[in-house]
Amino acid sequence: MALDACAVLSAASHQVEAIVGLRLDSTTNSGGGWTLSDCVWNAARGSFIISVGNDDSFRAFGDPGAPDAKGRLAQFRTEMSAAGPTRDLSDVGDGAVLAAGAMAAYKAGVYVEVQNLGLTDDQLTNVVKLLIEGL
Repeated sequence: MALDACAVLSAASHQVEAIVGLRLDSTTNSGGGWTLSDCVWNAARGSFIISVGNDDSFRAFGDPGAPDAKGRLAQFRTEMSAAGPTRDLSDVGDGAVLAAGAMAAYKAGVYVEVQNLGLTDDQLTNVVKLLIEGL
């Protein structure tokens, strides 16, 4: 399955800009490891990086600690809780975790991870909800 991390949000770019409160530009990068693609969204006062993978990309990468999207979310939770508190969000996809400076979620075998560079937790959560709804 080919996934373009920028294309997932492009259809909702006006909604994303309304959430963030700024005009955004995006740049797609090719993936590596479990990541099928990355997208960097930039604005004058904040940006975020979206990484997208799916169950097939996790199996191909071969990390026994994250054999699929659900396993990667559990791994993300463990990694991020070492740096500070995390919070599970039951209203986003099939599972989601919000941490300081990042959020991850999955739905139907597709995983998204967002590195937050200047957004509030509410902005980040709303952007990830749009991402998950767009899958």
